[in-house]
Amino acid sequence: MNGKYVYGFEPTFEDLTFIGISTDRKLIGGKFSRQEDLDKLKPAYGATFVPILLQNGKKQAIPSQWLYSPARAPRTVVGSFKNDQSLFMVTDGYDENGNSGATLPEIQDKSLSLGVQDAYNLDGGGSSTLIFDGQVINHPSDGRLRPLSTHFLFFK
Repeated sequence: MNGKYVYGFEPTFEDLTFIGISTDRKLIGGKFSRQEDLDKLKPAYGATFVPILLQNGKKQAIPSQWLYSPARAPRTVVGSFKNDQSLFMVTDGYDENGNSGATLPEIQDKSLSLGVQDAYNLDGGGSSTLIFDGQVINHPSDGRLRPLSTHFLFFK
């Protein structure tokens, strides 16, 4: 946060991925075993999530434990285009039992069809909430907003 590691730097492990915004306002992400490698990208803010969906316009392998757990779910994805513009995508869903939302391969395909170059899965399920102009515009699968959340705020 503000260019400082809140809990210190911890190397990414297994499928965990750092996703953030650089000091020059570009989407950055990847797996980092050394702090120096992440520092080169000048992170201003970020967090860790799973998995990476696209890198340089190519689908990335989705780890098996995330591929079908659940198969269909509400999802939140952040991506970037060649011109460094960002895209936040929220798929709506009424439950977390695989009956609605999207699969990660569907999100990969949709992102590619939109011309996204890099895409990262963030949180899903009841955490996938989209608020615009003070109004919730999707239907969080919990039936309400979560009391504690990771969030991205945009102001014009």
